[in-house]
Amino acid sequence: MAEEAHSLAIDQVVQKALDDANVSESDLSAVAVTVGPGLSLCLRVGVHKARKIAKSFRLPIVGVHHMEAHALVSRSTDDIRISSATKDDRQIRANIAASFQRVAVLHLEERCQRAVEWALKMEPSIKYFVVSGGVASNQYVRTHLNQIAEKNGLQLVCPPPKLCTDNGVMIAWTGIEHFIAGRFDDPPAVDEPDDMQYDLRPRWPLGEEYSEGRSASRSMKTARVHPSLTSMIQGSVH
Repeated sequence: MAEEAHSLAIDQVVQKALDDANVSESDLSAVAVTVGPGLSLCLRVGVHKARKIAKSFRLPIVGVHHMEAHALVSRSTDDIRISSATKDDRQIRANIAASFQRVAVLHLEERCQRAVEWALKMEPSIKYFVVSGGVASNQYVRTHLNQIAEKNGLQLVCPPPKLCTDNGVMIAWTGIEHFIAGRFDDPPAVDEPDDMQYDLRPRWPLGEEYSEGRSASRSMKTARVHPSLTSMIQGSVH
């Protein structure tokens, strides 16, 4: 059902994005598409559409890691100021929902503190603590994680709320960063069949190379064989 819904919507969604940007496919420099992690059935729809455009207009294609995109989209805006919890927030905390929220955020704080300590041990020059994804649109969460950032001498960076949930901008931005760095694949072959089986990554830990463990029998030129942001950082300290 999810695959069908994606298939029915994708042509209209792509066309609307082009229309809103006042461009056509021939104006593009490259095509970025999510190749993982996520549901294979849904990923396949997006990759198929992306490769179809890339093949038709001879465009390079950039395979994007969904979670890496959440982190990198914070670099697309300078609006990273952190504000305090509002009066309404303080009133909400008095009820049961707020009590659950406090416990959940406490757990999140503990996990983030350990993650920050690990990251600083790997790379002491880190200056920023990026919080993104849907949870980052919660002001209460931002305020408490900002305390973690300040405690460790870091600056908390969060995208504006509209870019915290899943969105196309984060995929496009990550695609731009990788494209500029020369990390992309050539346009698909003109004779690539439309029913080709794509090598997707429904499970893809951030930092794991896309080329590892892939099946050679799937003749697709991998949409992503380049290191992710995390693996690049790890490599710089070894």
